[in-house]
Amino acid sequence: MIKIIRQITPQCRVLVQGKAYRPLAKSIYATVACPDEPYAKIFFAGKRVLVIPWGGAFVYFGKEVSTITREVPPPARLFYEGTKYRRVAHDYQVVLSLEFGAALAAEGEVMFWDYNGVVKKNMFLSLGIVQRTGKRADVAAVLLQKNEISLKA
Repeated sequence: MIKIIRQITPQCRVLVQGKAYRPLAKSIYATVACPDEPYAKIFFAGKRVLVIPWGGAFVYFGKEVSTITREVPPPARLFYEGTKYRRVAHDYQVVLSLEFGAALAAEGEVMFWDYNGVVKKNMFLSLGIVQRTGKRADVAAVLLQKNEISLKA
């Protein structure tokens, strides 16, 4: 997945499940718990985001949504838009680099809680609090297969 991450530029189109998106920003992050496992976040118009770990353990594509829950920390289990979720991670995201785009368009440092769908295993939530602003950065997403992402010049 490193190769595709490196090839994403402002001039290309990222095809996600066959639909083309123009990247606005790309940042590289790591977490406190996994500092040696970087991942890229590619931000698109419409508050959409694609997350690709270097190792490709998972890939998700989603959209920033209104606050899913105001509880901090959020509960271990959530019910959102007809789907049950179970918390699978709580960590802190740190910025390794801003590859392109406006610095304030990227999230920056975020405390987050990740959730997987209990029955719908391809559903994913990431509930975050941007440390710079204190604002929520909640994302509802779908887990993708690697072959569902490609680039178009």
